[in-house]
Amino acid sequence: MALPFLGRVGGKESGAKLVPLLKHDDPFIRTQTAVALGRLKAVDTLPQIEELLNSLKDNPAGKTLEIEVQQVIERLRAIKDGKRMSDRKEGTVPCSAAST
Repeated sequence: MALPFLGRVGGKESGAKLVPLLKHDDPFIRTQTAVALGRLKAVDTLPQIEELLNSLKDNPAGKTLEIEVQQVIERLRAIKDGKRMSDRKEGTVPCSAAST
């Protein structure tokens, strides 16, 4: 899947192209899109990612995906607030974000 790749090498234009995928029918694709946007540090997409989190709460298979999206939200909020990831408590760095 190209979403993780775009999250690592894409630029702002990649982020804009990913946003519509947050509404995809497949919750896995929606979640991986949020992860990619988190890696791109697309803070401006935070409202859409928060909306995604709420939609996953109604999905019985969404608990793991919900956790992953929550980690993306926390990371983007930290970036938005100007906090460095190293300022956060140990153990709270999302595993998908730790490689960035």
